Amino acid sequence: MAYDNLRAVLRSGTDLRSRFLLGLTVAATSHPRLRNVVLPVLRAFSERGAVWVNYLEPTLSVPLCASLRLSDLRSDLQTFLELGTRDCYRVPASFIPSVIIDGGANIGLFTLSMARRFPNAVLVAFEPLQGNI
Repeated sequence: MAYDNLRAVLRSGTDLRSRFLLGLTVAATSHPRLRNVVLPVLRAFSERGAVWVNYLEPTLSVPLCASLRLSDLRSDLQTFLELGTRDCYRVPASFIPSVIIDGGANIGLFTLSMARRFPNAVLVAFEPLQGNI
């Protein structure tokens, strides 16, 4: 993960605080030398070991909120990039599901996105790793 994602990440943040925290997250995960400088700042903004950011997915007009765990920052940022900047799980607008199953929900960003897009659908999320639940 390199700084080439920084512009897209910053654009997805809906407020100055979120953009700031997302920028620090990219710095901490992109450059090992910056990690020791950036992590204490992220910890100062964290709640129960996670930083909360407001973001806007490319396909949604309603802001979402996500927590990025400091203990799994690289993994959570990767998940955020997949949904918050790249919309890698595109669902055709004509498709209206009645049930959505997220089999490997991680921190739940896909489930959250689908809940916003399809409020009448039943959502089922499975996550085998206790630390991600």
